[in-house]
Amino acid sequence: IIFVSLYSTYNTRLEFYLADSTETFFSNAMKVQAINDAIEELLEEYDIPEFSKRATIVFDSNGLVALPSDYFRMIKLWDVDSSGVEETEYMYITEDKFDSKAATDAYYWTEDYIVADAARKLKVLPTNSGTLQIRYIKKHTAVTSTDSADSGLQSRWDKAIAASACKNLLDNAGQQNEALKWEKNAMQWKVKAWSAISGRGGFKEGKRIKSRYERISLLNR
Repeated sequence: IIFVSLYSTYNTRLEFYLADSTETFFSNAMKVQAINDAIEELLEEYDIPEFSKRATIVFDSNGLVALPSDYFRMIKLWDVDSSGVEETEYMYITEDKFDSKAATDAYYWTEDYIVADAARKLKVLPTNSGTLQIRYIKKHTAVTSTDSADSGLQSRWDKAIAASACKNLLDNAGQQNEALKWEKNAMQWKVKAWSAISGRGGFKEGKRIKSRYERISLLNR
């Protein structure tokens, strides 16, 4: 069972952390914004499984395709053979570097504003890449004070989200020392929650001893 959390769930913790259950200093609207900002910050930092989506996308002859409507950020873009086995992973490069490449260069992707379409799109090289696989982090549905939408996150993230929201509110109020304290708390609780997820494959996945070549970046070898 996946437990998801509403605004009221986060707000109960948030009021406890702030030691204030009134709206004298922070209104409902301010707390809603702080909570949604905290969720977005989390999705920027971690590949949360319940927000990870996979899809098939088709690039046109110019190597362009519209962003999925719920796209937040890319995890991976790759090609598969006829049996579904991965063949090639595309590497991200900045728009400026992408512009300097030839149409036949391979295998790269970027995200750029297309003037003719008045929209941001995904771009790939070579331009004849065609059908590719994408895995991305989707946008979250914003929580509201009416509890009409849940965050989509499991309850293990409640403490981290409330702490991040607390940090956002205190920082906005100019209470930097208190904000720093809650930023540290949020970081610790995020790491703890992520550790439980990243080790979900058991000992072989999360605890096995890695070789030197797995632990050291290619740039440092």
